[in-house]
Amino acid sequence: MTDPLLCTELVFGTGDFFRTGAAAGPGSLEDMSKAGIGLKNPMGPSATDIVRIVQGAQGTMGIVTWASVKLEVLPRERKCFFAPHARLERLIDFTYQVMRRKMADEFFLLNGTALACMLADEPREIRELAKRQAPFSAVYCLAGYNFLPAKRVAYLEEDMAEVAQHAGVKPTREVPGCNAKRMASLIDQPCRGNYWKLRLQGGFYEIFFLTTLDKTPHYIELVERLLRANDFPREDLGIYIQPIQHGRSCHVEFHLYFDPDDADKAQKARYITLDASKELANHKAFFSRPYGPWADIAYARCPETAEILKELKNIFDPNGILNRGKLCFKGV
Repeated sequence: MTDPLLCTELVFGTGDFFRTGAAAGPGSLEDMSKAGIGLKNPMGPSATDIVRIVQGAQGTMGIVTWASVKLEVLPRERKCFFAPHARLERLIDFTYQVMRRKMADEFFLLNGTALACMLADEPREIRELAKRQAPFSAVYCLAGYNFLPAKRVAYLEEDMAEVAQHAGVKPTREVPGCNAKRMASLIDQPCRGNYWKLRLQGGFYEIFFLTTLDKTPHYIELVERLLRANDFPREDLGIYIQPIQHGRSCHVEFHLYFDPDDADKAQKARYITLDASKELANHKAFFSRPYGPWADIAYARCPETAEILKELKNIFDPNGILNRGKLCFKGV
């Protein structure tokens, strides 16, 4: 999905400029602005959708010089909630119901370790806080906008409580180490101080991909099995799950935390990351942003796509000057 990206200006390897969506014209941007044309429609010009090619190309097809983006309306009323539970399956059922009805705005799931990393700053504090968390917690916000904001939040809260009851989970306004007001503040701001994934041990490897919510327990089991096989502590695994497209799919992250000064553990984390990536791909995890070694994993499973992309590369960057050697363009 391109959302929230809308219109763009692109420069291809040929040196040609190209504007997408409503920005394609007619006229210059200044002319369109004077005419009151909003740069809101990302499709086009005509039936083309070239921005999608560039969006996922990691700089190998073109360079974006400017873009218009979609912004959210700032809520006038908002309440944040947690839904902790020992079983991820219960939270997945809850998530499907909430997403299908488009009831919450912000919504994501964390395991206890990842949540503690987000809430605390020092390693010892994170360890202690992680032990007090539920194995998994959903975090979500309900919002009211310009019209009857308080009433909207109130009826959503009532409806969410009913959905949660059917799913067997219990919403709360506080978990160990954090209340709803503080979590809302964390969601709204850039990460303060040390980046939250570095707080536990100072280093981490991560694996991220797209799948559907119902498959996430299987992927977690697969990664945890590799941790056990390599004697890597389970408490050093962070898990983040972000539903997208109203729950139709989700973004999944695994974080393997390690001390950069511990060469043995760092090597284990790297090995598990590579091995787990291969296993996850074998089980149909979709690496939509195939950085580094993931490129070989992803494109080896779809050689026809790789061949088509090489043809497109020859069209948009015939001299091979853009981000050479990345994705499936080895040596180009």
